[in-house]
Amino acid sequence: MRPLVFAILSLIFISINSVILERKLSGISPLASMAIYHTVYFVFVIPIWYLCFQPSFKVTWPEGNAWLFIFIFSFISLLAGFCTFSAYNTGGSLLTVTVVLTFVPILASVLKGFLTGEWLNLTQILGCFLAVVAVVLVVHKS
Repeated sequence: MRPLVFAILSLIFISINSVILERKLSGISPLASMAIYHTVYFVFVIPIWYLCFQPSFKVTWPEGNAWLFIFIFSFISLLAGFCTFSAYNTGGSLLTVTVVLTFVPILASVLKGFLTGEWLNLTQILGCFLAVVAVVLVVHKS
């Protein structure tokens, strides 16, 4: 599949999860939710590990520092999930939480700029500014 298809599927799945979190799980403790959430991951990991060691299944394993970055990525993902559950658990609405999350590409671009020196061009900066304005207009309560 093309990267755009995966990105669109991710958007759809995250959107569905956001509605489920707000409507059905907001009253459940974030710690309990995360424990169950990661248990589901574990159930799916067992067959994946099995496949990884089959001779007919080609797997590219991480090397060197890549292992460290996978663990860092996993820990950050764990924190992100906990914070998302907590946002809904403490009364956050679907609109507020998801609109705040629309800042992800903006923050990621700024972080990438600081880490790599690869900054946005003027058109991209204008797009980020317009995105911020749109978010302010959507969440602003008159």
